[in-house]
Amino acid sequence: MFKFIHAADLHLDAPLRGLSQVETAPVEAIRGASRRAFETLVSLAIEEQVAFVLLAGDIFDTGLQDFGSAIFLAKQMGRLGRAGIHVVAVTGNHDSSGGIIKNLELPENMRMLSARQPQTVVLEDVGDGVAIHGQSYDKKHQSKNLARSFPRALAGQYNIGLLHTSLDGREHHAEYAPCTVEDLEARGYQYWALGHVHTRDVVKESPLIVFPGCIQGRHARETGPKGCALVTVDELGAGSLQWLELDVLRWEHIQVDLGEAASKDEAMTILRGAMSDARQGAQGRPLALRVEIVAGNRAIEPMLSDHSLTDIVRVLAAEIAYEEIWLERVLLSWRPPSLLPGGPGLLPGGGLRPESGLDDLTSQIRSTPERLDAVDGLEQEVQTLLKGIPDEASQLLKDALASADRGDDWIGPVVARAKALLLSRLLAERDLP
Repeated sequence: MFKFIHAADLHLDAPLRGLSQVETAPVEAIRGASRRAFETLVSLAIEEQVAFVLLAGDIFDTGLQDFGSAIFLAKQMGRLGRAGIHVVAVTGNHDSSGGIIKNLELPENMRMLSARQPQTVVLEDVGDGVAIHGQSYDKKHQSKNLARSFPRALAGQYNIGLLHTSLDGREHHAEYAPCTVEDLEARGYQYWALGHVHTRDVVKESPLIVFPGCIQGRHARETGPKGCALVTVDELGAGSLQWLELDVLRWEHIQVDLGEAASKDEAMTILRGAMSDARQGAQGRPLALRVEIVAGNRAIEPMLSDHSLTDIVRVLAAEIAYEEIWLERVLLSWRPPSLLPGGPGLLPGGGLRPESGLDDLTSQIRSTPERLDAVDGLEQEVQTLLKGIPDEASQLLKDALASADRGDDWIGPVVARAKALLLSRLLAERDLP
């Protein structure tokens, strides 16, 4: 039996985006988050007595621009080396094998696999032998299917593929070294250690094909726990997976529905509770929080009479955990109960009910698909509403109208994206149900 750690997308010394304007955010702590996450990885590897560590690309964020990063990496590799732990790595699109990194003197216990062709490293002192097959990037934009060139599994060994890849495509991730699950299975390996996708994902359990995600979230789209995979291989060669959390700062996005709040005080209580739950979910880590408030009635308006919504939420964050919750952004959406699916204002499919009082307006829009401003009175309605809507909602309305799809049925996206802002205000102003 033996254990190993599979990590990827360290992005050492990468900046964390979205907190630069937060007054209470400790800039130095944020800047060093990726380093501290990796230090935790090394400590856990030593504690768990793993045989080796796999790094599946993007060790550095933008190549190697500062030798301070190289010194830090060497120090951590030294800690692993003194514990008898091997390290095998490949580069990815962020740290492809060009520039300074190509000539970097690696620590004795670390192997960076070739970028010219697939390379195999055999660790004979681990179990009955472990064969690690992989290939680094020789350039940033790698469009070739590298997996198809990997060698077949070595008989009698525990075979691992090490590759930085988008696989068959992942949301929010550019296509690099694309391949299919079938390509990977064809190699006959027991485990595929992948990198590039920043969200943890077990693509397949037999053979194990794994994205461990990044070790530290860098911005508001990289929410939730981040870390690495700890793999235990038993005497029969079967691997079991355990997630280790490494992030030192947690990013989260919460949506708080105030549609049922009967008063300002009740709205504040709901909001305070949601933010407290988010803080508890971070398990003692500092929390970078995006708060989206969904308002459905006039209860939200007294909250905004004297202060901006962002200021209100900032005060609550300070009350709950001063210097532990940092607001990345505060958003506001309008969605009255009358416009919820199945409510009195909408049909189950999302269309407006005749009794909503807005059928004339939408009929004009549908009969004039060429131009939005050709609808009689709509522009005036929009401008009037914008004057009375809080800044946050006003900007959302402008964005929704500006980005509407003007295809054959562009009214669908307009209604779907703007009705929560425009129609809710119309209902409120006209005292309609």
